[in-house]
Amino acid sequence: MTTTNSKRSTFRPFRIFLAILLLLVTTLPVIHFHRLEKGSINLNGGFIATHIGSDPLPPIHVQSSSKSSSFTPGDPRFVLGIMSHDQYKQEIDRRATIRSTYLSFFSKYEASISPNRICALKDLILEANNSNNDSVRMMDDSKILWNQCQLAYTFVVGGATTVDNNPSWNRTELLEPTVSSELLTRTLHSESDVISLNIQENGKFGKSPTWFRYATLLLKEFSEKHDQQQDDGSENNFLPFDYIIKTDSDTLIIPKRFFKWVEEQEQRKGLKNQTSTVVDSDTPQTLESLSLKSQVVRQAIYGGSAFDKQMCGFPSHEHCALLQTPVFMGGALYFVSIDLADYISSHRCPRTELFIPHEDMTMGNYVHSYEAYSLQQEYVTPRKVVRMSYPKAYLSIWIHPVKNPKHMKGKWRKYIAQYKKRKRTTKEARTIQGR
Repeated sequence: MTTTNSKRSTFRPFRIFLAILLLLVTTLPVIHFHRLEKGSINLNGGFIATHIGSDPLPPIHVQSSSKSSSFTPGDPRFVLGIMSHDQYKQEIDRRATIRSTYLSFFSKYEASISPNRICALKDLILEANNSNNDSVRMMDDSKILWNQCQLAYTFVVGGATTVDNNPSWNRTELLEPTVSSELLTRTLHSESDVISLNIQENGKFGKSPTWFRYATLLLKEFSEKHDQQQDDGSENNFLPFDYIIKTDSDTLIIPKRFFKWVEEQEQRKGLKNQTSTVVDSDTPQTLESLSLKSQVVRQAIYGGSAFDKQMCGFPSHEHCALLQTPVFMGGALYFVSIDLADYISSHRCPRTELFIPHEDMTMGNYVHSYEAYSLQQEYVTPRKVVRMSYPKAYLSIWIHPVKNPKHMKGKWRKYIAQYKKRKRTTKEARTIQGR
């Protein structure tokens, strides 16, 4: 008996050592990943944001917030226009692929948290129009999409034809209308989440400015129709969204990363620390003056993946010399604040003088000219354009080009596999920490 107890005493420290070693081997990788997930956002690098006249800031790792991944009041809201067409069957398949991938991410994988974080623009408008403003407040719980949708999307095609004796059927750009419905064709598209602009289909120039015109008019009409009364009886002429996005149908967006990137850029720029300004009642009610009443000031903002003259191909490409802005955002995806979208699609922007036979560069010139315009207007606060951009080396927020629908599905499956793995690992780490 004494011999047996002696052997047990001898092996007890060794067993304890083995148990500790096994615990370290199995838990250290999990804990390390958990710290990366919770402590910093690593989107294959950092973030670069540029002010006009300033040097690019070095990439940094931004601390993540402690809030949940659901949309909350005050977060930036987007209207997304996905440029498409009906000329080839592959494009129709591409739209179906986009619907089944990033547009349905939250409804499929985060349904318990924020199933409606992405919604169709037509569904959001329909929900609002069906409400009775006398009995239902705009922010009532019955407004499901209004309260939960952070990004409202629509596909955008050019659909003008001569069938309806349409005088604008052969135009590639249409900016004169002052009512959003005048920018659409009389015939509705067979797919309910596709809008047909009253212009000829083209992939070179005109569709993007027309989309911005349509979106700004729609948001303005939406705001005017759904003005709500505050508790003190005053009106709240707010805009329902903060940014308008243009993207291509061969761009694969990673929604959670995109939202996080914009929110962190806003924090870095101090936008959420700015106080809102109440516009005088005599001020002309432009979209800019309406957006001044929002809680967070989001104005003169231009985001995307930046290119300068050298990246454009200067001097081998002569049109690059016509670039009047320090940088322009690539056409795969870029977004502008509401005031900029309104300006670049209106007669106030000297479009003829700034035109370049390259749509993305022209849009960059349009945006840049807003600074000079704002200095000349008494009721517009002089502003410098704030650029939100990230290096092209960090292609983790969106991927472009992905023209084949099968390839897009493959890349999406790869992302979802990584997402599920991170989710499992985080859950395991929390379980270990809770013991």
